[in-house]
Amino acid sequence: MPNLVRRVVPLLMLAFVLAGCDRAADFIPGEADPAATGETATPTPVVTQPILPPSSLVPGTDSGSSSVAEAIPDDQLAASVALVETSGPPAGVRTGTGVVVDTNLGLVLTSYGLVQPNDASGVRAYDVLTVTVGDGSAATHFQADIVTADPTLDLAVLRVARTEAGDPIEAGAFEAPSVTLGEPSRVARGVEIRSLGFDAPEAAGGAAQLLVTRGSVLGFRGSADIMGRAWVKTDIRLPGASAGAPVFDQQGGLIGLALPVRYAANVEVGEVRPASLAEPLIEAARDAGPAATYVGPLWQERPNAETTDGVAVSEVDFAENALDSTEGGDLFDYATALPVGQQRLHYEFALQGVEPGSIVEERWYLNGVLQDGISSSLAWTNGSFAILSDRILAATERGLQPGVWRLEVWVDEVLRSAGGVTIGTEAATTPQATTFRFGTSAQDGRPRGTPTGQADRLLAFFDYSGAGGAHHVRWIVFKDGAPVYESPSMPWRGGDAGTWWVGYAGEGAIGPGFWEVEVYFDDRRAGVDGVQTF
Repeated sequence: MPNLVRRVVPLLMLAFVLAGCDRAADFIPGEADPAATGETATPTPVVTQPILPPSSLVPGTDSGSSSVAEAIPDDQLAASVALVETSGPPAGVRTGTGVVVDTNLGLVLTSYGLVQPNDASGVRAYDVLTVTVGDGSAATHFQADIVTADPTLDLAVLRVARTEAGDPIEAGAFEAPSVTLGEPSRVARGVEIRSLGFDAPEAAGGAAQLLVTRGSVLGFRGSADIMGRAWVKTDIRLPGASAGAPVFDQQGGLIGLALPVRYAANVEVGEVRPASLAEPLIEAARDAGPAATYVGPLWQERPNAETTDGVAVSEVDFAENALDSTEGGDLFDYATALPVGQQRLHYEFALQGVEPGSIVEERWYLNGVLQDGISSSLAWTNGSFAILSDRILAATERGLQPGVWRLEVWVDEVLRSAGGVTIGTEAATTPQATTFRFGTSAQDGRPRGTPTGQADRLLAFFDYSGAGGAHHVRWIVFKDGAPVYESPSMPWRGGDAGTWWVGYAGEGAIGPGFWEVEVYFDDRRAGVDGVQTF
């Protein structure tokens, strides 16, 4: 790793605040008003000298100003930033960033998407997970394991477990200082922030370089599933290898991690997950013990998961109200269900990796029926990362028609994400999971391999219908009638009907027996089926 820190003046956030128009219609879509972009200065190299930091970096206090002097300089913060890499077939090398949160236990906070154990085909994504700390000749490489994680938040805590050669670590060998979580009260609109993340190795001539990027907080995003702030909107834009990069306030407190919509090497990272959401994971990792490792859910993460173009769309979130006066149009009162008489429905989602000229479509459905009048499409001109925020309005005092409203987001004729919200009473449709098939991996959404007792995983493929109003999916795996695995509740992105898969991976061979997989949408059982392994 070269002994180099580059400073970059970031691009301004590409965000939309789409306001409603007044033409006569039962339901009226908004009109786009894209924000302008800023300029990018030529990076200025800043050479830093090796330092001997304390075991933790404690930020100073301030008077509440966003322009106070930095309590911890960049080069000291850089000592806590780790290069995180995965290597080995089938996914090959992935490069990202993490930050040390506990020196004594060797804990590193990073992006779950970067270190996700399984790839889109349902098989092991890599062989070795490496964490590198230090710089130049002082750089030290370690093998690491995932200790705790939350895929829905895209957060993972790693534990430095072995030397680069795979040998036990000697006491005190891991010396990178840990950072301190910042005060949430310091994270307000207009506050100056800085991020330290790695550039792609190919962009630096084969060696990852650490970048310091400065910017400010633009606003916040929420979610019906998360209390408080789910995202911090900033004008910082980072390369794909900065997935998991720490973002600090001016005093040096960690305010969050810069995370992509989905990990991809050649896309921009544009949002920050608040550090407060990582606190339970960090505490759980501290309590887990030295031998604990995390087993991630095995499932089809997104519609058309076999696509490899780097395009991704986040979950669609819905809200009752919006602060139209704020930059970026922050929404509030997020919900999955709203009362009868709702006059407007706000929604938002993030997009990454959309090429200029690509066709982005919003396809609206009410109780499964396409609503042509409010569906729309546009030729994309808004950069590699953007947050789209819009609303639909009722034309009469009766409000929006009761039922399940579903929005599907398509890019170049490929479904990328879908979400729904219920207005008034629940729709009569009930999600169903039928026609189960079983395999040991996936290809183009279809099973591959015959499940046997010697296999290390089991995938269950099923057809689903009536799931347009669902918000979560989970599954329980049984062997010979006894439960052996229960998944966490995962966000549902698959829309109303199609094919999906979920699975189970054991620590070794799953063994002979009768295996059943039971699928639930929003905690309602949708279907169950099984297969015998020998």
